Amino acid sequence: MRKQVHKFSDIWPKILNAVDTIADPVRGTMGPKGRNVVFEDNDHALFVTNDGATIAKSIYVKDPIENAIIQMIKGSSMKTNTEVGDGTSTSLLLTQVLMHEAHKLLDSGWNGVDLKKEMEEFKDKTIAALKKNAIPVKTDEDVFKIAKVSSNNDEEMARNVVKVIKVAGLDGMVFIESNNKPETELVEELGFQTEGGIFAPELATQGRFAAAYQNVPVFITDKRIYYPEEAESILKAVIDAGHKQVVVVARDFIGQAVATFIANHGKGLNILLIKDERVSEQNRETLHDLAAYLGGEVISEKTGRIVDSVTIDDFVLADKVWADPVKALFTSFNPDNKEAKKTIKSIREELKKDKENEYFKKRLASLTNGMVTIKAGGATAIEVKERIYRYEDAISAARAALRDGYLVGGGVALLRAFDASKYPAELVPMFSKFASANIRQIADNSGEHSPSILKAISASKVAGEGYNAATGQIEDLEKAGVWDPYKVTEMAVINSISIASQIISSEYLIIEDEETKED
Repeated sequence: MRKQVHKFSDIWPKILNAVDTIADPVRGTMGPKGRNVVFEDNDHALFVTNDGATIAKSIYVKDPIENAIIQMIKGSSMKTNTEVGDGTSTSLLLTQVLMHEAHKLLDSGWNGVDLKKEMEEFKDKTIAALKKNAIPVKTDEDVFKIAKVSSNNDEEMARNVVKVIKVAGLDGMVFIESNNKPETELVEELGFQTEGGIFAPELATQGRFAAAYQNVPVFITDKRIYYPEEAESILKAVIDAGHKQVVVVARDFIGQAVATFIANHGKGLNILLIKDERVSEQNRETLHDLAAYLGGEVISEKTGRIVDSVTIDDFVLADKVWADPVKALFTSFNPDNKEAKKTIKSIREELKKDKENEYFKKRLASLTNGMVTIKAGGATAIEVKERIYRYEDAISAARAALRDGYLVGGGVALLRAFDASKYPAELVPMFSKFASANIRQIADNSGEHSPSILKAISASKVAGEGYNAATGQIEDLEKAGVWDPYKVTEMAVINSISIASQIISSEYLIIEDEETKED
C-alpha cells in the first residue's frame, strides 16, 4: 500500500476549500430563517433538511486531500451531536472561522504549536465565562421555549416535546417514526431498558449513532460470544427463516465473532449487538428479565445449551428495539405475559424486604420503563423526514437544557463571554470573529446587514439583548425566550477549537495513494 505525503504549507488552499465545502451548506441553515438543503442518501433518495448533522454526514468529495480534511472536521463536529444531539452547525461554523483566521496568522509568521496553545487558553476562558451565565431550567414553560427555538419556532412541536419529556424523562426512550396520516400522534408505551447499547458503531442504522428495528427476532444468551461459528449459526438461523434483521443480546462479544457480525451487517441482513453492562458471573438475572419480558428464554451455559447450533425457535420476536451507544429499549407484543408479571412480582417482594436495594430497584425500572413513540405526520415522505429531524433536535436540546441549564440564545452568550483585553492584540481579530460568528451568520441568513446588527448588539448595555431573527428586532432575548442549551454551546466551542488547533499545529498529511485504492 503506497502513501501520499503532503506538506501542509503546500496544500493550504485545498485545506481551506475542504473547510468551506463542509461548512457552507450547513451554516446557511442556522436560525429561524435559515435555508434547507436537499441531499441524496446512500439509496439515492432525495430528502430536504436543515439538520446540520444529517447534512455534514452526507458530504464526501473526490479529491483525497480535501476529503481527508472533511472527514476530520466532520468527526469532530459530530462529537457535539453525539454528546447533546444538536450543535453540529455551530461547531462547523466556528471551525471554519478559526481555520481561515488561523491561516492568516500562520502566514504572518506565527508558529502553529504556539497558536494552538493560545487557542486552548481562549477555550478555557470562554467556557468559564459561559458557565457563569448558565441558567437552570425550572418549568415546563422553560422546556417549551428551548424546544421552540430548536424546532424552528414550531409551537405544536414544542408542546409535543414537553409532553414527551414528562413521560420519558431525561433518559427514557423516544421512538420517532413516520405516520401514515397527515397529523402527528404521540403514543405512550412500556418497554425494557438495558444498561448497554450498540456494541459497535459500525452497526448503527440511523444517522445519529443509533439503530431502530420493528418486528425483529431477538437472540438472548448469557454467554460470551467468541467464535465465528457461533455468529454464523445465529445469522444462518435468521436468514433461513426469512428475516432481514436480528438483535443479539449477550454477556459480551469478543474475538472473531465480532468481525463476523460486522462483516455481514448490511449485506441483506441488518445486525444489532447489545451487551448489557450489568451482566456478570454473579448477576445474570437481567438477561432473564429481558427474556421474561419478551416471552422467551435465555440460551444459557448453565443448561448446557450451545450457541453454534441454534435454530429460529431459540429467538423471540420483539415489537420494537431501539439502541444508542449507552442504552437499548425493547417493546414486547405482549408485555403483560405471565413470566413478566411473575418476575415483576418477585422483584417487588424483594424490595419490600429492602426498599433501598439498588440492584432490585434497577431491575424493576428496566421492566417497567416508560417510553414514547412520536408518529410524525406530513403530506409527503420528504416533509415527514424533515419533521423527524426537527423532533430529534428539539428533544435533544430540551434534555440538554434540563441537565445543564440554558444560555441567552442567538449567539449573544458567546459574544458576551469574550473580553478582548485578555488576549494579545494579534489574536483579538480571530477570537472576536469566533465570538460573534453565530450572530453574524443568523443575521446574514435573515437578509440583514450583519455588521450593523453586531454593532447594535455590542453597543447595548442590556446583557441579554440580541437579534431575534423570528421577529426581525433587536430585543432582550432572555425575556423573549430565545434560549440555547448551555451544553450545546459548550461542546461546539470545545470541539471546534480542538479540531482547528490540531490541524494548524500539524506539518504533514499522509494518506493512501489513490492508485493503490483503485488496485
